[in-house]
Amino acid sequence: PFYGEKCEQGSCPAGSSLTMNVTNQLYYCLPCQPGHYKSNASDDDCTPCMPGTYSAYHGQTTCDVCPDGEVSLTGQSKCTKCQPGYEPSAGKLTCKPLTCQGTKIRLWNQCVTMVPVIVGVTVILCTVFAALAYRMLQKRIVSQAAFMKANNLWQQLHSLTDRSCVAKQIAGKQITSIIEDARHESTQLGISLDYVLNELEETARTAISHQEWRHDGQFVMTLGGFLKKHGGCEDKPPTQWIEAMQVNPPEDPNFHQLAPVLGYDKNAPGYGEICPRDGKLHCSYVDAINQQSCSGKASH
Repeated sequence: PFYGEKCEQGSCPAGSSLTMNVTNQLYYCLPCQPGHYKSNASDDDCTPCMPGTYSAYHGQTTCDVCPDGEVSLTGQSKCTKCQPGYEPSAGKLTCKPLTCQGTKIRLWNQCVTMVPVIVGVTVILCTVFAALAYRMLQKRIVSQAAFMKANNLWQQLHSLTDRSCVAKQIAGKQITSIIEDARHESTQLGISLDYVLNELEETARTAISHQEWRHDGQFVMTLGGFLKKHGGCEDKPPTQWIEAMQVNPPEDPNFHQLAPVLGYDKNAPGYGEICPRDGKLHCSYVDAINQQSCSGKASH
């Protein structure tokens, strides 16, 4: 309530201030103008809004903070939006040139975070490097496989095809191709004519002289021949071998007499050697002498 001669004493509610009517000289409460506020009941005047705040309506008890990207001076009823390339200063009083910090960069008059770009580029680079590393490792494995083939390292070459071998997972097709080439080359081998004419007879006679020969009543054979014909094994030879009479080596042995000696006997060239076709122990005669260049691709 107001009192006094001209009702000049009393308190106005929040959002209004005591003002004199110039016509009748009486006081009354006038709502605060836009850009001003009054937070409590008193006879004080309305207060201008601070920089960075505003009041858009009459009779406001508080001022609102300017939205992001907008500024205001003292006692404003609205905020002003900063132009592209500018941002509010501290306190939102004025606009200043845009500055980007951390992982943000200035792009088209605004700050753009680089995190997605950095992550994307990192993923791409990692993928590219991983692919290059995989390709280099694949080439290295293929090169090693080719080296094994060229140096007759058959067991190591075939071991690359094991299921548990990482090399198979990386370069399985290339390794298989190299092994297939080795098998094909092996099946194409033939004994060289020079070896047949100059070395085979001496090799055969030397091998024959180191064997024990026995006569079973029909044929003169080594233990290998008896095993082939009658069965058994070297540790437990067949009865026919035990009962057969020991004789001198044949002067002119036939194929069946030579086969055990040169083909699969312990003294055969391929005995104990690794086969290029399967990587297992013991190989054919032509594979064994190929390392001495005594066999090659058959021409007939």
